[in-house]
Amino acid sequence: HAQGDGAVGKITSIYEKCKRVNGKLKNHHAITDMEFTDPKDLEKLGEIGAIAELYFQIMSLDSSKVLLETIESTIGKERGKYYWNRRKMLDCGMTLSGATDLPLMITSVPESIYYSVGGYLDGSEEPFQRENTLEVSELLKAWTIGGQKNLGMNHKLGTLEEGKLADITVFDKNLLVVDAREAKKAQVILTIMDGKIVYRG
Repeated sequence: HAQGDGAVGKITSIYEKCKRVNGKLKNHHAITDMEFTDPKDLEKLGEIGAIAELYFQIMSLDSSKVLLETIESTIGKERGKYYWNRRKMLDCGMTLSGATDLPLMITSVPESIYYSVGGYLDGSEEPFQRENTLEVSELLKAWTIGGQKNLGMNHKLGTLEEGKLADITVFDKNLLVVDAREAKKAQVILTIMDGKIVYRG
């Protein structure tokens, strides 16, 4: 678990010493949180195949005013441009895995889109560093196949294909095309687990 660049850098140096197969980590090594990172460490982590376990809704804990003031006062504007740099993580080849600090936050794909695709902060109309955000399709992969790879369950969950459990959630909006601000309002209307309907809204 590492939030700042110093902690992420320390873990990176440890992971570089771990066993590899064809240049990639033999085991599923993940770093949780990773709010503030050094791009050079992300390049190393991507090269060896580390997993980034990310809280896509973490920006909802405080108002934009508090968050922005905290970033500026603790690490400054220049280094602050690497805050929540999910784009760089993915572009470097890291597997992204969606997560939350349960029970602090209940998993919400619509909220994740608002914060980590739209880049919005509560109380601010302008996105925060849009260049660091993800596309909706990338975020959905993080919540599905990425999460299951992180858990070592991608042989039976994470994608819809023969031989896997049919776990499906249906929303009342097309999350792939709706604006990120509207996506936050999306509601679940159907949930299927292992091929059985367990919720119908």
